[in-house]
Amino acid sequence: MNFINLPILFALMRKKDWDSYFEEVPLADDDFMPHRLNFKSKFTFDEEKTASGMLSNIPINTEVDDESSRDSVLVDNHLDETKQHLLESITNVLLKYPELRLGQLLINAISLQQPCPELFHIEDNVLDEKLVSFQGDE
Repeated sequence: MNFINLPILFALMRKKDWDSYFEEVPLADDDFMPHRLNFKSKFTFDEEKTASGMLSNIPINTEVDDESSRDSVLVDNHLDETKQHLLESITNVLLKYPELRLGQLLINAISLQQPCPELFHIEDNVLDEKLVSFQGDE
């Protein structure tokens, strides 16, 4: 038996026209579950404690896009142009390959002749803790 003919055989056995399987299904009536129109939740919440409520008083500058915002942060930190470009490049590569950890990205980009498993295998959260600790040592 040819499997291509199986749907046609199925339609014939059910004594239905093949095109009837592709007809539009009728929509629910307007009176379907009318009690749901006036549904009130059993749970109450304070609008001010929701994220939208907490953030509603923060002014938004709509003239700034993501890229100019990132650029302004780098300029405000007084980084020289080389370091700014380096951080932008790292950010762009991490956006392109989000599965990479920072250590993996650096090892792959540098193409070291000797393996460096300490850097390659370090988790981002551990590296972050070490950077915060290093920053605090100054």
